[in-house]
Amino acid sequence: MTTFPNPTFDTARIEAEARTLRSKEVARVAGSVGRSIANTVRNVFESIAEARRMQTTYNELSALSDRELRDMGLVRSDITAVAAGVMQRPVELTAIDGSKAADKAPAPVAAQDDVRLAA
Repeated sequence: MTTFPNPTFDTARIEAEARTLRSKEVARVAGSVGRSIANTVRNVFESIAEARRMQTTYNELSALSDRELRDMGLVRSDITAVAAGVMQRPVELTAIDGSKAADKAPAPVAAQDDVRLAA
């Protein structure tokens, strides 16, 4: 039968290491919780800002007449979707000469600024 020597433990050293490891883990968890709280607060403020932007857009579009909305290619029932940013509509522009934008190669930005569109 094999006998093992009775090891002596340095309990003070083990306790010091345990305290160090516990402190590191507490700091890691606290940092993670702090980042989570900061992200949540940031998301709340971003949501509030987005809601205000949507409300402002909705109010401004609602104040327009039906003719003004129609001039922009909208009807009153589109206002909510436009304000929410979910309305996507392909835009086809017709130049004064009757040609479609898709018929021509894209012009440089400076040249596009001067193009007049037919009503």
